[in-house]
Amino acid sequence: MMKNFKFYFIALIFMLLLPAACYAQEGKMEEPAPAAEAPAQKIVKAMVVMGNKSISANKIISQMKTKVGSPYLENVISDDIKRLYLLESFSDIKVETQDYKDGVKLIITVVERPIIEKISFEGPRHLYMKDEKLRELINLKSKEKDFLDYPKLKDDCAALKNLYEKKGFSDCKVDYKLETNKENKVFVTFLVEEGKRVRVTKIIVEGNKHYPQRRILRLMKTKRAWLLNPGILKEEVLLEDIERISSFYKKEGFSDVKVEGAVTRDPK
Repeated sequence: MMKNFKFYFIALIFMLLLPAACYAQEGKMEEPAPAAEAPAQKIVKAMVVMGNKSISANKIISQMKTKVGSPYLENVISDDIKRLYLLESFSDIKVETQDYKDGVKLIITVVERPIIEKISFEGPRHLYMKDEKLRELINLKSKEKDFLDYPKLKDDCAALKNLYEKKGFSDCKVDYKLETNKENKVFVTFLVEEGKRVRVTKIIVEGNKHYPQRRILRLMKTKRAWLLNPGILKEEVLLEDIERISSFYKKEGFSDVKVEGAVTRDPK
């Protein structure tokens, strides 16, 4: 029994040590591969601007961190494009590269927004004022000689519509049209459909149990149309009336009062 035990014990030790020996031998034969060298960065050798008409190439390049002689880095180019958009002068910007003198040439292609040559209004009849005065009155964001900006145009349309609503033209519609010439200059025309003034023919007060209707009507600046009052509906005045009625009830002890207003159009 002792002989058999020793035989198995030696065989087991041999089998456990064999892989280690092989591994050590292989380790001596193979050497680790040298680390790969990082590719050399390309150098910007030239920068060219294309598509610009009103803005000089020097001004465009001055806004960029990438310069002639600096390494070409994709992340820096991406930031440069964002900085150029901040000028609010371009509708599109593209940067391409070409191999050039052992480096790269940057080709910056821009599409300029058109410059506003003239702003005019078409359709106003009840606003008895010149275009210049109207521009000042609504604090027009779009300006002549500035680059066209579509969000500003929308804001200007909203401001003009709001002005008409204050004067009782609740159905007024405002839009714009653009005409661009060969010099990339645009003529902006605001189109106004005034509609008719909305007049108040009747005011009904519901839910008032503690005060007569005439008491509530006296609180309101909105009045129905009659011989000595045109009864023009102005939405901002109506909102003020609602607030006045609410304040009145709260002062009288009705802390949970809710006042709402609704306008119903006469189908005629």
